[in-house]
Amino acid sequence: MIVAAAPIIGGMSGRLMSPIVVGRTTELGTIADGLDVAVNGGATTLLLAGEAGVGKSRLVGEAIRMANERGVQVLRGACVNIGSTGVPYGPIVEALRELQRELPPGQMAELVGSSGPDVARLLPSLGDGRDLPEPTGQSQWLQARLLEAILGLTQRLAARGPVLFVVEDLHWADPGTRETLTYLVRNLRSDAVALLMTYRSDELHRRHPLLPWLAEVERIGRVIRIDVRRLEPAVTRELLASILGEEPDGDLARRVVERSDGNPFFIEELTMAERTSSGRAMPPTLRDILLARIAALTEAAQAVVGVAAVAGRRVDHDLLAKVAGQDESTTIAALRDAVGQHVLIADHGPGAEGYAFRHALMQEATYDDLLPGERRRLHRAFAEAVAARDAGSGAADRAAHWAELAYHWSSTRDDARALEASVRAGIAAMDAYAFADALRHFETALDLWSSVDEPEAVAGLDLASLLDLASWIASLDGQTRRGASLREAAIAELDQEADPVRAALWHERLGRQRWLAADTTGALHAYDAAMAMAAAPSPARARILSGCGQLLMLLDRWDESRQLCEEALALARSAGDRQVEGHALCTLGPDYAALGSSEKGIAAIEEAHRIAVEIENLDDIGRSTVNLVNTLLYSGQGERATVVTREGIAEAQRLGIASSYGIYIAHEGVQALNDVGRWSEALELSSDTFARQNLEPHLDRYGLARLVPLLVSMGAPEARERLDQLGRLLEGRPSEGQFAMPYLVSRAEFELWDGRPADALQTTQRGLAELDETALVWSGLRLAALAARAAAELAEVSRARHEDASGSVARAGWEALTETLQAATAAGAFAGRDASADTQIQAVLAAIEAEGRRVLGAPAADAWARAVETAIVDGKPYPLAYVHWRLAEALLTDGNRTDATAPLRAAHETAVALGADPLRRAVVGLAARARISLAEADAPIAAVAPAPADPFGLTPREREVLALVSTGRTNRQIADELFISESTAGVHVSNILGKLGVATRTEAAGVAVRLELDRA
Repeated sequence: MIVAAAPIIGGMSGRLMSPIVVGRTTELGTIADGLDVAVNGGATTLLLAGEAGVGKSRLVGEAIRMANERGVQVLRGACVNIGSTGVPYGPIVEALRELQRELPPGQMAELVGSSGPDVARLLPSLGDGRDLPEPTGQSQWLQARLLEAILGLTQRLAARGPVLFVVEDLHWADPGTRETLTYLVRNLRSDAVALLMTYRSDELHRRHPLLPWLAEVERIGRVIRIDVRRLEPAVTRELLASILGEEPDGDLARRVVERSDGNPFFIEELTMAERTSSGRAMPPTLRDILLARIAALTEAAQAVVGVAAVAGRRVDHDLLAKVAGQDESTTIAALRDAVGQHVLIADHGPGAEGYAFRHALMQEATYDDLLPGERRRLHRAFAEAVAARDAGSGAADRAAHWAELAYHWSSTRDDARALEASVRAGIAAMDAYAFADALRHFETALDLWSSVDEPEAVAGLDLASLLDLASWIASLDGQTRRGASLREAAIAELDQEADPVRAALWHERLGRQRWLAADTTGALHAYDAAMAMAAAPSPARARILSGCGQLLMLLDRWDESRQLCEEALALARSAGDRQVEGHALCTLGPDYAALGSSEKGIAAIEEAHRIAVEIENLDDIGRSTVNLVNTLLYSGQGERATVVTREGIAEAQRLGIASSYGIYIAHEGVQALNDVGRWSEALELSSDTFARQNLEPHLDRYGLARLVPLLVSMGAPEARERLDQLGRLLEGRPSEGQFAMPYLVSRAEFELWDGRPADALQTTQRGLAELDETALVWSGLRLAALAARAAAELAEVSRARHEDASGSVARAGWEALTETLQAATAAGAFAGRDASADTQIQAVLAAIEAEGRRVLGAPAADAWARAVETAIVDGKPYPLAYVHWRLAEALLTDGNRTDATAPLRAAHETAVALGADPLRRAVVGLAARARISLAEADAPIAAVAPAPADPFGLTPREREVLALVSTGRTNRQIADELFISESTAGVHVSNILGKLGVATRTEAAGVAVRLELDRA
């Protein structure tokens, strides 16, 4: 536990701070409630916001006191400002370091668990002695492992007892800290942890990076914001009395109330100024008051305070003494004076002991008062002193060391040394997986490059290499467009003739970056250039071919991808490059399956996974699992896919990639559970996965593409909103079947259930037009089935309304689909498939054939019976329920009511079990119209022919209205023809829909035509 810092040197008469907290009852109550949530085993997040000096630190101190009273473990860290930047993972490192000092080594080792190598990035002493992995192209997953490691440690600590995790001064937080806190807020849901974070609201200008972070965490939920406001005049007087230990006289109270405006820090400083002014006029501004406080110190103390201000909010004792340049006794005396006058406080934080300004405003005022020459001199002295110190063994410590040097050298206008320090700070931040910090340092180095003589010698690398590093880190940080621009600049700086291999590999990286930036054409051009540069067989060519093959696979160009990846595989095996071998196999799996060899594809992916585990390639471990689930699904092996999903999620958690590839695996699991009919489990998994994932567009696209089809089939209230959200995310993106097909399938099914078959037909035709024969079989068959269904429903409506135009559209749609399927058959797309895939194909084709009978108005019972047989073999509950419904409908149309009962009940039972509400309502409506009970009866229900005059209890007038509805008349047109009011026509239509058991006029027209009710 970290206790609040307190002065230990010297003292003064009276006191500066109130011994009690005044005017913060509501704020303290909210904090106490949050602690109680943690004590009771829940998680909560408290954001403490307010201007400088308003009392946030005092409330934090009270929170820690209350936590101690409740037996709550306290972790505490603060964000540190170095110039205009923060220290990578600064408060996280500080909290872990203090925790390590508190706990016995054995207990700390238990908390760290198997994540020692990852946490050692921040604190080397927490490692298990193994060498840390070098950053590679998969570093984005290693960063995710670091977040998982911090989360796991926090959760294990919370399992021992409730935890209060305090992070102060978020306005200075580095990107790594913000990402870590977002991850904790998102994932600490049933853990006994109260997160308490503070920030200065007056620091947040329009472009401050904390603003989007605040918006993001508040969207997550479970976040309580506490706005700490200025004190009312009456409370200000109460605080003043508490500080003085007696009631203030009226003039003093009035002056303090007027000038402080209710800010507690201002109240304290004004009170001090009043007590020390000895009748002299008080300084006019707060800045002058603060400087007057410092001017009252001894000359030696003023000098020490000025030195401390250049260091920042906090400085350790040895560094301060060295830069101050005084003898030890003089320095101690000066510090005693500064602490005794409450300008500095002794700070017993982790690591070296030192001093901190009592308030940031005091440091800022002191720094601003220094002359420019004084600042430069002191910055140089600090730079030289810091440079003489050990940088530390941890990546985070080294990043902070070099960032501090870069800040001080830059402030002295020593561009050469600032360049060197910036490059080293960037490399150290990269090693700590603080990618945003690394990019900032590299970009600072790029800005300094032209102002330094012989920059290559100073930086230790050439400009092309610096641009390469910046490009790579920008992409790892999610700034793909920036990464591509920096990569292009790096290639331009490179002597491509002298180093063609490097140039080829950089073009390959550019291809990947352009793809991630949604520039498909540019990506393919970059890969073409890379392959041209590496035309001869080589390890470099193998890597390039495998990368390009992956892109082509994502674009559904499977045969081209296969050719490239098979060449890459051969080259990689001859060179012994296991990483490229595994990568190529992982891409070949979906290629083989899409081209008809599912089992060969599955075997390739399984081998890729074994290689990835062998070489500890986290990227391909996760990628191979995702590809395996996906391939199993398209091969009709849904049950096996659910097993692989469960095992893959467990493996991702064990390896620390649950927040990255674990999310993708879970989303694939949603589709697997959908296929096998475990819809409630699918919804639960999806909800949990979306709650855990970061707000990243690609993850949202990926998850929604698996969730939206389920929501539409269920008729969920949020289906329309989620469908539209997915559509927006796909706008302007390159077309990928894994996203486009689920979206188009969902939109078409939504339109069909909404009674808009013409719209659904257009949607399906738009998607089918983009597919070749292979893609049709691999990802487009369900869309083809919906195209047939849309054509059939449009044809039935057109016949009911006697609309030849829409009937022609329906027939044309069916003919176009028939031609597409015939072309695919002629091309051999449906032949030579593995048995599991062929079963799935035959089930869909049988349903399409039956839909064709509906288009033509031909008897369809035998076709739907075949569709049921194939669907039973395929084993997917939802398609089986659909064809059971259609079989019952066809049998009823043929007048075979007895045989229709069993399939109708089967459809109803499955629809209810799944939660497929639109299908359930359609089945219930058909049963009501046919007078078939959907409950099992002891005795079979006799077939009773409906009375031709009134099968549904329609009145003669309602039969007349129905006949007009069947021709497409509106309520106004019906009213005109029957000489009734429009409102009366509307009442008749509503009654008809209720008696027929349908939801729309279109459905009523279809029923009327099939059962000849449109003959008034």
